[in-house]
Amino acid sequence: MSHQFELALRQYIAVFDGKNELPPADFQAKFDALYHPKFSFVPKDNTDRAEDGMILASKATPLSRDEMFAKEKAKYAAGTSMTLVHLRKIGLDCFDIAIKEGDTTIRVVTTISDKQAAITREIDECHPLSVLEASFKSAAFKFVEFGSYGTNM
Repeated sequence: MSHQFELALRQYIAVFDGKNELPPADFQAKFDALYHPKFSFVPKDNTDRAEDGMILASKATPLSRDEMFAKEKAKYAAGTSMTLVHLRKIGLDCFDIAIKEGDTTIRVVTTISDKQAAITREIDECHPLSVLEASFKSAAFKFVEFGSYGTNM
């Protein structure tokens, strides 16, 4: 199951080569192959420093599949170039993924369901245990998913 997700991810990232040569219908098909219909993206929390030195943290709102498609479509239209830095399996249907977009590197932990990305959590690399925390959340998601089927053998 995970090799099909990896193949879909590599094909999707290959689309972002800086050239906008793929028709919109093909871009939509690559997006649909990678992302589950109930997909959600959880960005990392926002942290700001106030004038008095206090650190203000606020929860970022998760993005739905449609919001993510609009965001990715805009990146593609702008000619964004992406490169896969690493893809590591860190748990049961859980992957640690790093993608380089231009000058920035984005690191996420993705949980797959039915060979597609179901939940993706952006990782704040300032916190050393954030990957482990996301991995535990993935295990909890899979535990709930296992209980939703009538027969689990």
